[in-house]
Amino acid sequence: MIDLVVQHAVAAPPFPQNTGDPVLTGIGDWLQAVGALPSLYFVLSYGVVRPLRRKYVPWWKDRVGTLIFMLGLALFAISVVVTLSLFLGIGYPGREIVRIVGYGMFAIATIYLVFIYELEANKVAPHVWTVGKKGNAPDPKE
Repeated sequence: MIDLVVQHAVAAPPFPQNTGDPVLTGIGDWLQAVGALPSLYFVLSYGVVRPLRRKYVPWWKDRVGTLIFMLGLALFAISVVVTLSLFLGIGYPGREIVRIVGYGMFAIATIYLVFIYELEANKVAPHVWTVGKKGNAPDPKE
């Protein structure tokens, strides 16, 4: 199977050159680069700076916090992979490592997303869905 993938990758023609409007292409490229900045801010703010403050619970102590951080990190990693390819082309040094790390982080984060969803989705308390009780509070007689 791996041999078929390698043969396809070697035999595949190079990416076609962009034949669209260069102004629109440039705008799209720069929007991608600008979009990477807020994801970097989130990763640094939520993942590094916020845990240093004593009044916040660190993201790694909560499943949902870990999920949010991992998805932010994956978004940043994908943004870096795409931005580097847009501005440096597809043959820049270290591209293989950047892609493995970026796409690997994305894969781990999305697998973790499904894992946490399945864990949390099965935790619904029966009294939450009770109809007709004031404030959906559990009946003290039960």
